[in-house]
Amino acid sequence: MKIKNYSLSFLLIFLLIGYTSSGQKLNPQVEPSENKNKPFNSEFCGTDFFHNQKMKTDEAYRIRHNKSTEAIKKITSQPYKIAAGGISQIPVVVHVMHKGEAVGTGTNISDDDVKKGIKYLNNYWRKVSGSPGFGDGVDMKIEFVLAIQDENGNCTTGIDRVNMSGVPAYVSNGVNRSSTNGIPDYDATGGVNSLKEYSVWDPTKYYNVWIVDEIDNKNCFSGGSYTAGYAYYASSHGQLYDGSVVLICSYLNETDVTWAHEMGHAFNLLHTFDDDDTNGDDVVVKCGDDGIADTPKHKRTSSISPSIYFNCTNSDANACDPTFNQVINPDNGFTRNSGTHQDHMHNYMDYTGCSTEFTGGQRTVTSAALSTQRASFLTSPALTPTARATVFFTSSATNVCLGNAITFYDESSCTPNTYTNSTYTNISFLWTFNNNVNSPITSTLQNPTITFPNTGVYDVTLAVTNSHGTTSLQKIGNIAVTPGVVASCSITSTNNNGNFTIGVTKVSFNSINNTTTIFIPANAMNDFTCSKNTTVFSGNSYPLTVNYKSRSTGRAFLEVWIDWDNSGTFQTSNSNGVNERVLTNDIPASSTGSPSVSITPPASATLNTLLRMRVISEHTKSPTVCGAGTYQRSDDYGVYVKAACTPPTAGITNNSGTTVLTCLAPSISLTATGGVSYLWNNNKGITPTIAVTTPGTYTVTVTSANGCTATQSIVITENKPAPTAVITNNTGSTAITCTISSISVTASGGVSYSWDNGLGNNANATITAPGTYTVTVTAANGCTATKSIVITDGKGAPACSISSFNSDANYGCGVTNVTLNTINKTTTTYIPVSAMQNFICTNNTSLAIGTAYNLNVTYKSRSDGTQFLEVWIDWDNNGLLQTSNSNGVNERVLTDNIAVSVTKTATISITPPATATVNTLLRMRVISEYKGAPVMCDEGSVMRADDYGVTVTNPLSTTNFLNSEVVLYPNPVKDNLTVSLKNNDEIMSYQIFDVTGKNVMSNAK
Repeated sequence: MKIKNYSLSFLLIFLLIGYTSSGQKLNPQVEPSENKNKPFNSEFCGTDFFHNQKMKTDEAYRIRHNKSTEAIKKITSQPYKIAAGGISQIPVVVHVMHKGEAVGTGTNISDDDVKKGIKYLNNYWRKVSGSPGFGDGVDMKIEFVLAIQDENGNCTTGIDRVNMSGVPAYVSNGVNRSSTNGIPDYDATGGVNSLKEYSVWDPTKYYNVWIVDEIDNKNCFSGGSYTAGYAYYASSHGQLYDGSVVLICSYLNETDVTWAHEMGHAFNLLHTFDDDDTNGDDVVVKCGDDGIADTPKHKRTSSISPSIYFNCTNSDANACDPTFNQVINPDNGFTRNSGTHQDHMHNYMDYTGCSTEFTGGQRTVTSAALSTQRASFLTSPALTPTARATVFFTSSATNVCLGNAITFYDESSCTPNTYTNSTYTNISFLWTFNNNVNSPITSTLQNPTITFPNTGVYDVTLAVTNSHGTTSLQKIGNIAVTPGVVASCSITSTNNNGNFTIGVTKVSFNSINNTTTIFIPANAMNDFTCSKNTTVFSGNSYPLTVNYKSRSTGRAFLEVWIDWDNSGTFQTSNSNGVNERVLTNDIPASSTGSPSVSITPPASATLNTLLRMRVISEHTKSPTVCGAGTYQRSDDYGVYVKAACTPPTAGITNNSGTTVLTCLAPSISLTATGGVSYLWNNNKGITPTIAVTTPGTYTVTVTSANGCTATQSIVITENKPAPTAVITNNTGSTAITCTISSISVTASGGVSYSWDNGLGNNANATITAPGTYTVTVTAANGCTATKSIVITDGKGAPACSISSFNSDANYGCGVTNVTLNTINKTTTTYIPVSAMQNFICTNNTSLAIGTAYNLNVTYKSRSDGTQFLEVWIDWDNNGLLQTSNSNGVNERVLTDNIAVSVTKTATISITPPATATVNTLLRMRVISEYKGAPVMCDEGSVMRADDYGVTVTNPLSTTNFLNSEVVLYPNPVKDNLTVSLKNNDEIMSYQIFDVTGKNVMSNAK
């Protein structure tokens, strides 16, 4: 006999009022703190809700999860497979579930925004210094990266855009978590009718995340509580519903820990307060515990009254674990042992406004989940380049003052980027920064931060090498390092060092996009010249927009000046006769303004020097650009002017020779020419050659080596009339039953046909098993349409499958006979490969509601072990065998067990419940196991199930025949049956049924 060796899997497991004279000193209005402005959200995580649903309805999920929950108690430390550099990298695909907007607007967020979300997530999981994730906890040693290889082996951005504008329920309500009109998370019952069915990539190779606008018709801006996201535990790995769902507004907020929290669940972290609401209703009744030693027992922070949600220094005692004393960061020995809420309220898996840390124990659990249940991510090809990189890069600025730093970002195609400067197997980077005077600076980091030691104009080159070769991109004169701007005249304000409800709130000019408060500092000036600056070309035009607001006591005035001649002063006629005041505006009291103007640097502007742009506002009068004011503040920015740019000659070569997409020519190849780098609209990327498969206007921005740009566009149309696909059911039945073993169907509407599920390429097909069958109909023009037919199982609802480690042999233990009403089936103790024997069609019986029937099961045990027996009947025909079905009925009708070397007939009386599904063949499963209770939806050791058929009929009724007796003969009958009353009374009407419930004789009209 084979012996089963089991291995453990690990756990699968949020006013100044009145008017004053111009020189009067006022008290400032105090701005509220950042935390007080944050909405309090008591139920930001929906993971428990979806998990509890799966635990109730999916037995296979429940078994997997329970095994892992037990295993977590035994985890201390586990070795796990790691990528180059000692860090494990998880391939991610982000599905942008938008409402039809253009890329970069509304819910269809830009590629850059998607990448920011990945960067923010890694800030928390990798504890990146200088980020909101740099707390007292551990670096989790797991990071996430957008996939670079798609399911077809092509390069990809890892960003999948799905237009949901044609799904009204999603557009209006988003995703349904609890009794709203949104679309379900996942529903595989037929057709595409749930979020994840619209797009999912292979969940064994990619971690899928869907970013959505609303959950239950709410998001961050709705007010009140809302669900910000949810994820499935590692017990769901490989399932089509596995992954996380996150609100867009949470995804894009660098200080929002929602996705970091949900990814904790994805890698088997429970809430640190797990089970503090025993009934799963968010009503906290006791201390919770996640089973990890270095997180204390506690109640969720959000439940504590009075609220300490944002009170991150709270020192109240944690009554659940007052003696807690654990090293939470084994990397540096950091210990939490205060016995207060400080011990838990900083953990990402609590409900708190103070999250900053994971613990060493949590890292152990996530590592174990990755090395076991989610191990396929570590061998996924999703992070392997399939071609040489098309090199592209950006930088945090193009101008910098000497001594300040610039960060450069690799944006190359077919190249992973976690934004943590981790290394990748067989991929390397070489940056070169050369001002052609001093020795070049180099870096091998993917996203280096460079502090230049010398002034000058630097050429920047990035070379990327992978297994397919090396490619590079050079930008001539890309970075200007200057001593800074010349000193300028100063300003003052009588009212300063406070918020006086007046001033500039945002400035947008070329690459500058800076938002400010309306606080007036003591010196009345914010100097952004080195940190917020932009490069412009002489003769080109650039839009400038300034947002500002006024007080209730008078108008606000705005001016913008640029010191074009670098004289250190601002003049209406400078040394070259140019007016340096480029914008003036004013607005009424208690209002806001956003004036815009197009600015063209004059030909006489000082070139290759960082110039000062001053944005200044004042109350009730024009500001004093150099001098004293009352409520004035200036924000000074840097403007670097280059000589007039000679744009490249942008071109688009149509490699396909047509601008019309057809079914026979579904793709058009376009190649951009004329520059050293290219950027296409419509989310088509940075490669010179693209494949166009949808109609639209395609525009490419072509950049020359010296940074000058030009654009070119091409319009692509479409002509794809689709055929009308039809399926004719020749049999007339859509169910496979015990009497109908096959169904004949015929497809029409085209010139060729292709069936799925192995039905072939003919118009005619024969279906012999339940399922959804789809035919693709192709017309003469090459266009296709699909049509589906659903064939059901009329032989009892399908039940979850089982398996036995020991099979394909007779092991001398198990069921040998079953009798129930007309069923009397004798079997051997042989266990087939499938571990199941299907007798539904050959051995079935009818049972009437309310009538008792004896069930007898004979089974035997081996000499070396006990034997266990269970019998189940799927009374509600939902395909599940449950201790409490949809009607609250226990479907387990018999349990028994015997000692070694025993043969026994277990007997019980069965009465079909009133809620049972009638006139339908139901499944009765008789299952036995060696040395333990059988498992209904998993692998056993020496286990076999025998399935029988049961048809439940309505309750039996009786009629008073006035002392007559019904005579039927012969019985059993083969041909003719005689029916009469013994006293010769006339029978007015009758119906006779056989044991399966079939009407075999009637005189009804």
